[in-house]
Amino acid sequence: MTDLANDASPNLANGASGTTTGATGAADGSKVQEFALNTTRDLENRAYQARDWALGQSETVRTTVLEKPFASLGTAFAAGIIFGMLLRR
Repeated sequence: MTDLANDASPNLANGASGTTTGATGAADGSKVQEFALNTTRDLENRAYQARDWALGQSETVRTTVLEKPFASLGTAFAAGIIFGMLLRR
């Protein structure tokens, strides 16, 4: 579903994010760059976790619909009625 070739890892490994130096020299730049790299990796990991969770949820729904089609249809109908009543108010 997602293109894993477009993640940030190759760019981070090659230093494509650039170097940033502060007013005091390269030490500040390396701290900022390290923080940016860590933040990017954390965000990337969270995105993968969210994707995995969503895939698991969609697989659960697919399995439920295939195994119990009438119960799924009834649940969807009831949810539609409730949602319609809430929208009317």
